[in-house]
Amino acid sequence: MKPDFLSRKISGAEQDVERLKPWHRLDFTYSLEQEFLRQGGETWLRITRNWMLETLGLGIVMVWGAALSGPDAARAALLLQAGASLPVVLALVLLPRLSPGVRREMLFSGTALVVVVAIAVQGWWMSEAYANRYVMASGLALFSIFLVVPLRVKQSVGLGVLGMAILAPITVFAPNPAQQAAWDLLVFTGLALPLSLQVRLGAERGQRKLFLLRRREDMQREALARANDRLRELSELDPLTGIANRRCFDAALHDQIGTLAASQPLLLLIDVDHFKRFNDTYGHPQGDECLRLVAAALRAELRQSSDMVARIGGEEFAVLLPSADEVSADDVAERIRLGVERLQLVHGGRPDSPPIVTISVGVAKAFVHDTAAALIARADAALYSAKATGRNRAVWAECISSAGDVVRSWDQA
Repeated sequence: MKPDFLSRKISGAEQDVERLKPWHRLDFTYSLEQEFLRQGGETWLRITRNWMLETLGLGIVMVWGAALSGPDAARAALLLQAGASLPVVLALVLLPRLSPGVRREMLFSGTALVVVVAIAVQGWWMSEAYANRYVMASGLALFSIFLVVPLRVKQSVGLGVLGMAILAPITVFAPNPAQQAAWDLLVFTGLALPLSLQVRLGAERGQRKLFLLRRREDMQREALARANDRLRELSELDPLTGIANRRCFDAALHDQIGTLAASQPLLLLIDVDHFKRFNDTYGHPQGDECLRLVAAALRAELRQSSDMVARIGGEEFAVLLPSADEVSADDVAERIRLGVERLQLVHGGRPDSPPIVTISVGVAKAFVHDTAAALIARADAALYSAKATGRNRAVWAECISSAGDVVRSWDQA
């Protein structure tokens, strides 16, 4: 069974495409269809632009060929080509400004019909030797649209039917008997159009399947990324308070100790005063809420993006300051002490004053050739001293390093 983050319900439109639904029902639901059109919009523009430029070049060749039939044919061909070139130029300007969809396809289809009709009408003035070539050229121009331009199938069918409906009377009722005699070429074009439309249908189905496949891959990739982010959060964040956990703190501290040549980080160990009595008095749910509020207060008082606050035990927290000096660290320690005090969380179970939740802080600075264990031991000794001398205060390890059994006991550990 697939994990939840990989499972996804496929819409009815996607299921129908996979079952190869008929040409007149290929479209997705509206939002998915718009996404499909946008994804292929640049490719569609490039192909249609190339087709129109090539037909302009073909028109110039046809004008040159008309000159072989006489000056009247050349003038007529030149006028028709000029008339057909104007909508082509306008389409080249307007198509990039339209969003992918029906309006863009209708503009191209109308322009393509003008070009095809202009080629066919030029045959009216051609000599008997050249008239049939214009019928063939108009049919090939229409035929090439379905093989080259990625129009959607419904629009392709409409263009093909309308194109043949226009070319048939132009050929059959042409004033040039030689062009009338070329009706068999037009019939051949009409018979070949279903084949080209079948090719277009297969191409569109393939494009839609590829679009769905890529879309699924993108969604699965995004789901995996979210799952990885979630796993990282679970491995690095404390679920109760939302700050870094002990594992994340240990890794960050070892990284900082490993770069002591560049900086000397400072460590603050923090303990909530008389927290066991708080739990006994108010219960564990209130104790959890107290820890959340204390963690938020600690985090709010940090100023540098590189500073880290972590919960490393039950009611124990740590703040790692990678780039602070002694003055800044002293300021941070006092700020977080006052920040917790300002919460004014009532603590009626503590035996001393004030009757609110407070914290004690031990501060230590890392030295060259120091270890993480030694730095934590000095900060812990300073924290012990802060509790032993009245709580609700911050004490530096360097202030107690010259005396006291507490420090000596840690040195021996």
